[in-house]
Amino acid sequence: AAMDGWHAVAPPPAPTDPPPTVAVSGAQDIVIPPANLELLAARWRGCRVERLEGAGHAVMAVHPERVAELVCSVGAGPDGGGGLS
Repeated sequence: AAMDGWHAVAPPPAPTDPPPTVAVSGAQDIVIPPANLELLAARWRGCRVERLEGAGHAVMAVHPERVAELVCSVGAGPDGGGGLS
């Protein structure tokens, strides 16, 4: 019931020129279904989707190093340079 209000609100318009983005989810998340990543990627041009096996809603606690790598890779660009330090 708590999530009903969440889904009743229309999402804001997607940006026309979004920044590089990665959406990360635990493949076994039962709080926010991993399928929501596909909905986000469909609205947010260039969004990269990553589902991490063996993790649920606490994906950052289960795979902290991998999540950090993914977040840092967003600014890295295709050649791997220019990432966050």
